[in-house]
Amino acid sequence: MLASGLAVSLYMGCASIGMPQGGPKDETPPVMLGSKPEANARNWDKKKIELYFDELVNVQKASENVVVSPPQKKPPTVSNIMRKIVVELQDSLQADQTYTIDFGDAIVDYNEANPFGRYVFAFSTGDSLDSLGISGTVINAATLAPEKGIIVGVHADMGDSAFYNEPFLRIGKTNEKGRFYIHNLKPIAYKVYALGDQNRDYRFDQKGEGLAFMDSVVVPWMDFCPVNDTIWRDSLTIDSIVVRQEPCYKPDDLILRYYNEDFGRQYLVKAERPERNKIGLTFGFKADSLPRLTLLTADSLRPADDWLVLEDNPTHDTLTYWIKDSVFIKTDTLHLQLDYLKTDSADRLVAACDTLHLIAKKEKAASSKSTRKNERDSRDKKNNRKGGDEPAVQASRQDTIFKTDTIVPPPPVKPVKHFNMEAKMPATMEVFGAPYFVWEHPIAEIQGQPWHLFFKKDTSWVETREFDLTRDDYNPRIQHLYADWDYEVEYKLALDSGTVRSIYDSLTNNTYTKTFKVRAEKEYSRLMVEIAGLDGHSAFVEVLDKSEKVLRREDVVGGIADCLNMKPGEYYLRLILDEDEDFQWTTGCFETKRQPEQVFYLNKKISLRANWEVNENWNIRELPIEAQKPEELQPKTTEKKGR
Repeated sequence: MLASGLAVSLYMGCASIGMPQGGPKDETPPVMLGSKPEANARNWDKKKIELYFDELVNVQKASENVVVSPPQKKPPTVSNIMRKIVVELQDSLQADQTYTIDFGDAIVDYNEANPFGRYVFAFSTGDSLDSLGISGTVINAATLAPEKGIIVGVHADMGDSAFYNEPFLRIGKTNEKGRFYIHNLKPIAYKVYALGDQNRDYRFDQKGEGLAFMDSVVVPWMDFCPVNDTIWRDSLTIDSIVVRQEPCYKPDDLILRYYNEDFGRQYLVKAERPERNKIGLTFGFKADSLPRLTLLTADSLRPADDWLVLEDNPTHDTLTYWIKDSVFIKTDTLHLQLDYLKTDSADRLVAACDTLHLIAKKEKAASSKSTRKNERDSRDKKNNRKGGDEPAVQASRQDTIFKTDTIVPPPPVKPVKHFNMEAKMPATMEVFGAPYFVWEHPIAEIQGQPWHLFFKKDTSWVETREFDLTRDDYNPRIQHLYADWDYEVEYKLALDSGTVRSIYDSLTNNTYTKTFKVRAEKEYSRLMVEIAGLDGHSAFVEVLDKSEKVLRREDVVGGIADCLNMKPGEYYLRLILDEDEDFQWTTGCFETKRQPEQVFYLNKKISLRANWEVNENWNIRELPIEAQKPEELQPKTTEKKGR
């Protein structure tokens, strides 16, 4: 005991001196000297495991990186004590069970964070040790980006209810590259799942949790794989390369396409009256139906059915109601009944009814400084009338009496007040452009054909009726302009005054004129993509920028996506197999066993120049799905050195 204490004392004394300044940086990873129990021990019934190293060590972000199988209800405690790592399991140990502690690459030396390398420790509480394993990659189903920190687990129960009701038998966790490993499996059939486990219960019991599932079962097996072993004659010269056979665990190429189901909790987030003539409702998720608003007032005061005008959006989650009736605009507090669908605790949509008391926000009072100025101006005017200007006023009155031919000026004409319109129309129009116009209030009526479109021929303007101007399907304040524009032609759009009437009767539009020119054909590029591997599926191509924003969508017709009138620049291509032919990517649904629609990336950047045509051949199945996404679009990861 004395010798042991002396050794610790000497070690601590040396440590207090500190590292010498200068010299080469320590790049040597720590070396494991042993463990208690030994790796792959049988009949171990204690919950404490110790690993010994040749230097001070640390476990980086242990709560995130250390994964125990079978999964634990209570997370283990992981601590580093000098040259030792101690893991204490908090759950009771199961009989005849193989336990795995996967450290990933979290073990590093204390001073320089040199990684020990990927390490998995296993022991059994029984006489035998399960030794097989599977591995693969979890990728985002829509973007093919690797998914980090996702739990991947297995069930031996082939029923779907196990995923909902039972914790996984064994688990792994994805690293920065989306790779996962599940160790110490039995040679039986498993169903494999990925889960964004929000409540750490290792089951899919919340609709908001992301997931992935495989359509077929997986049976692990072991094979022997050739491994090159380099023999060095000295530190610089290779003597020979020996090929030896090492055990490898299969399958090691599983792909799980991770997605979130089309679900969100539907509830009323906010009800407000931001202005006297507006009611705003915000909901927590999109809805298939609209709510119903009923004014709570005496029958004699009840307004007409059309007292509100709805400004909607495609997902029905942000609604603005414009109040038409001036009586209720002037009412300080509106009492309303709201009937809508709400998500209950069992994730079902049920009828809900709320009573709303919406108070109009008070208009800002004039500032005291402004008020004082107005009072001052008023006093000055009174003083002027009482002072030196008075005789002039008297003389003017006498002139009026005796000079009967004097013309009395008419009263001033009040200026006509219009309701405003904002035009979303650039001076240089794209040939595929579709400008639109946003009005200050909802439109009640448009008289005749007040919009006029002209194109310039030589030096004259020629009117054409080859255009459509339509109201938006959801927003009653928006009008869209559609036309087949001609390259390099100058156009003029005009609107007659007083022809567009607001829901507030006294307000109509002012005149509007705008000239614009369409871009020349030579300023565009054309991209034709011939696509193989569709296997009879409908598909469309998305043109992306470097941030993966969708710039264009083009249907694949006869195996070709023809992208006309592309602006010069650098682009990337993504293809979606459009199973439901709705011209958008559709997510999956575990309940109906529908996988998310398949996505493919062209593994390179496309550069387009003005007045140029690019032809591209693309076999969407030439590369493995996890290797398709271009490097420039991949999330940046921090590489770690291995042993």
